[in-house]
Amino acid sequence: MVDVSGRISSHFLMRTKEQLKMKHKDILRFDVTVTIRHYAHYVAPRFMRGSTSSQTSIPITCERFLENNHGFLLSVICSLPGYVPESLIQLERRIVFEVQRDLEVESNSCTDSKCREFSLALDIFIDVVQYEERDDEEDAMIEIEESMQQGVVMVPASDEAIQSLKAFTDSSFLKIEKCNICMDKFEVDEGDDQDDVLSMPCNHVFHRECIVKWLQTSHTCPLCRYPMPTAYD
Repeated sequence: MVDVSGRISSHFLMRTKEQLKMKHKDILRFDVTVTIRHYAHYVAPRFMRGSTSSQTSIPITCERFLENNHGFLLSVICSLPGYVPESLIQLERRIVFEVQRDLEVESNSCTDSKCREFSLALDIFIDVVQYEERDDEEDAMIEIEESMQQGVVMVPASDEAIQSLKAFTDSSFLKIEKCNICMDKFEVDEGDDQDDVLSMPCNHVFHRECIVKWLQTSHTCPLCRYPMPTAYD
């Protein structure tokens, strides 16, 4: 089998049981699960060849997270086999951006000596897609898969779900990334109106026009298949 080319994408999901209303000395504990999924992509839809998962817990004070959060996740992820630094650096920046957006620091944090711990579940998915030429045996597997998928009806997302998508405004991220639907780069400058870039709940980012048209046909994210609510829910 001949390796033609490859591609790596990553995304994350975060969950917390309580509002992140913290003092400077409080501890923010990231309970991290990293899953690396390996795919083979042919002319037909891609097939998962396998996946590996790793779990760890990372405590960091609120004060340190606000002042020096660079690299606090990469030190853990770098130990995983098959990771790609370039993609994870951008992923970490997005995670920091999301946490800082939801984090509320109490003004009396310096006078209160009591310390609390807040837990935040962080699921990181790294998809390694390898584009390969296929042999006769894999041709047969693809034909079976295609036959199973025949007759599947695409279900659009509800209008309310589409309207709930939020604008993504991290210009430093948008300047170096591209929309994975139209494959065009985001053209965003500081101070410009960035409402034309939307973020899915799974944290994948697309042009507004691209993702709206997509969700009007299919209710799942085009990259990770995260399901959006439909009119039938």
